[in-house]
Amino acid sequence: MPVFTADYLDDTAWIPGGAAAGTITVAAGLPWIVVDDLFDSGVWESAPLFADNITLTAVYNNDLSRVQLAGAGLEPFTRATIQRSTDGIIWTTVRGGVSLTVNAGTVTLDDYEFAAGVVNYYRLVTLAPFGQTSATTSITPVLDRIWIKSLTRPFLNRAVTVCGWSDIDRPDRGADFEAVNRSASIGVTDIGGGQRFDLYVYAANHADAQTFKYILASGDLLFVHTPANCEVPGGYFRPAGSSERRPQVRSTSRVFTLPMVESIPPGPDVAGSTNTWAAVLAQYATWADLLAANPTWADLLARIAAPTEVIVQ
Repeated sequence: MPVFTADYLDDTAWIPGGAAAGTITVAAGLPWIVVDDLFDSGVWESAPLFADNITLTAVYNNDLSRVQLAGAGLEPFTRATIQRSTDGIIWTTVRGGVSLTVNAGTVTLDDYEFAAGVVNYYRLVTLAPFGQTSATTSITPVLDRIWIKSLTRPFLNRAVTVCGWSDIDRPDRGADFEAVNRSASIGVTDIGGGQRFDLYVYAANHADAQTFKYILASGDLLFVHTPANCEVPGGYFRPAGSSERRPQVRSTSRVFTLPMVESIPPGPDVAGSTNTWAAVLAQYATWADLLAANPTWADLLARIAAPTEVIVQ
C-alpha cells in the first residue's frame, strides 16, 4: 500500500473516506488523487484512477492476417496509445494506435504489421487526466503464407502464391560531373536507392485473379508480409504498374508481374478500416435494416467490406 506524506497542511488529498494532512496510507487498488500546492517542495505524488484494473489482450485472426488488440478497464476521458516491441526495449506505435478514444471503458485496434514467427510484446499506455500507466501482453503470430496487404484498405488483404521474383536492383543516386581541364570527374554521392525488382504472383483461377486485380486497382502502397526466414523480399513497396499473362493458351490461371519499388512506410496515424460507408450503403437499404443487423457501432465497424469497394464508377 502506498504511503504519502504532506509537508504542509495546505496540501490536499482526495481518497475514499475523506481528506487529511500528514501521513496517509491508501489501500491498493482504490482510486485516489493527490494535489500539491505550488509553493512548497511538493512531496505528494499522483497516479491515474483505477490503474490496477486496466488489461490488454491479443488474439491472432487469419481472416485478414491481423493481431486483434483489446484494452479494457479504462476510465472516461482517458486517451490510450498501443505500442509493439520484439525485445521489450524498443517500442513502436501500432498503426492507428495514436491517442485512441475510450468507448465504454475499452479500446480496440488491429495490427497488420506484426513481426511473424517471433514474440510480439504489446503495451497499452494510458494518457489519463491525472497520470500515466500501462498494461502489457504478448503473442507469437505465425504466418504460413505470404500476404500482400493494403495499409489503408485492410479488407483487400490477401494471402498470395509468389512463384518467383527477378534479380534485385538498387539504383545509384549519385552523379559524375566532368570538370574543364581535369581528367577525372567530380563525383557527387548520395545514399543508395531502395530495392527494385519484379514480383511474380500466381492466381489459380479467374476468381482469385479478379480479387487480386482489386488490390492493384486500389493504387495503395503495399506491405508484402513474409513468414519468418522467407527469402522473398518483404517490406513496403509501390507497384509501378502491373502485367498479366496466362501460363498456357487455354489456362484459367494467371501470373501477374509487379514491378516493385521499395518505399518508406507512412506514419502510424495513417490507418484504414475493414468497412466503408460505401459498403454500408450498398448492403443496407434502410437504417432499420442496418440497426437490425448491427446492434452497436462496434458490430458495424467489425464487418469486412467487399474488395469491389475500390472500384470508382
